[in-house]
Amino acid sequence: KEKAEREKAERERAAKEKTEREKAEKERRAKERAEREKAKRERLAKEKAERERIAKEKAEKEKAEKERAEKERIERQQMQARANSKKTCKGCGKLFVPKAEDNNLCPECLADRAKMLDGILAAILGDALERKEPSKGASPVEGYDKVALLGKGGMGEVWKVRERSTGKILALKTMLPQVAADEKGKRMFLREAFLCEQLNHKNVVRAYQTGCANGVFYILMDLCEGGSVQDLMEKNRGRLSLNMATYIILQSLTGLDYVHNLDVNVEVRKRGFLAAGTKTVEAHGLVHRDFKPGNIFLTDRSDHPVAKVADFGMAKAFETAGMTDMTSSGQASGTVAFMPRQQALNYRFSKPEVDVWAAAASYYYMLTGRPPKNLKPQPLLWQSLVQESAVPIRQRDSSIPARIASVIDHALIEKPEIGCKSAAAFRRDIIAALPPETRAYCKGIL
Repeated sequence: KEKAEREKAERERAAKEKTEREKAEKERRAKERAEREKAKRERLAKEKAERERIAKEKAEKEKAEKERAEKERIERQQMQARANSKKTCKGCGKLFVPKAEDNNLCPECLADRAKMLDGILAAILGDALERKEPSKGASPVEGYDKVALLGKGGMGEVWKVRERSTGKILALKTMLPQVAADEKGKRMFLREAFLCEQLNHKNVVRAYQTGCANGVFYILMDLCEGGSVQDLMEKNRGRLSLNMATYIILQSLTGLDYVHNLDVNVEVRKRGFLAAGTKTVEAHGLVHRDFKPGNIFLTDRSDHPVAKVADFGMAKAFETAGMTDMTSSGQASGTVAFMPRQQALNYRFSKPEVDVWAAAASYYYMLTGRPPKNLKPQPLLWQSLVQESAVPIRQRDSSIPARIASVIDHALIEKPEIGCKSAAAFRRDIIAALPPETRAYCKGIL
């Protein structure tokens, strides 16, 4: 009996082991089959991706080849058209092939600064200029003669010119050819011109005509014979009297209030891959963003000159903030000594209040000969701009009237926000605080 039971148990164990071996073998084969199928799918997917990549590269190559061929075809047509349309140089009289429609000078004459300016003046006479808007009135624009070169800068030159018919003296601001070749510099200059054409106020430098001739862009604008306020300070040992500084800043604030509340058309770059180029939008108000004594000009050297705000090259319609790529993210243009921390931290979205702070800083500077903040040199300049507060003005000069000092100190507050929000409000606060002598001096502009 025991033997029979052992044999039975042995048979059951052997059957169980056989069943487990068969199950394990079946699972192993199923796993191997699944792995083979997975590998096959991955291989097919990889082959498909490779075929798609090759097809895409081929399509892109064919597209690029077509675009190159089309570009070459257009260039050949343009070269042929230029070859068939030679012009007579206005400078020397010889025939030449112009590189652009507005070219009226040969390359040799274009390299001659005097002849280049003559070409621009000829364009203003109507010889080569296409005006953006038709001239008002029955007669064409009168001619101008060059008088003197007033100065050169990174963007170009400024010439003193005289209107032939009236003898009126104006300034002709030009962009040098090497700057015109840079697209960003070109957009900045044309943007300034487009904005300046819309400004018409006695306390803002006015542009009368803008355009392009012989590849050089220009603006015909007011000439202020008194120079800048910075120039005036240098002639007066680095500072101005309370009367003169107040007379200038009150007019400048009137000009700022005008531009801050002006309805303008602004050219902005379209965003997105399919939206190339520019568009014109309506906006309310401009922000100067580089207001300083060097950008306030005086019509003459008298005791009561007319002050004009100038240089809107960095102006921006604040209602369209962020809609243009004129300023890269993180960039802060302007003059550090007259820039509030809000402008340094968020330049692209600056509001009119940054100009008000700059006006207060300029007033402070005119009265004391020093900027409001004790800024550190590089590499700590920008850090100190953001962290430092303005030094109370009577610590610089205790002779400044207390009420005027209080108004200036309040306008120079930056934390948590700028103390005075509008040019009109700052102007009213100054007028309310004026001592009798200064009020009498400024009577004509109050």
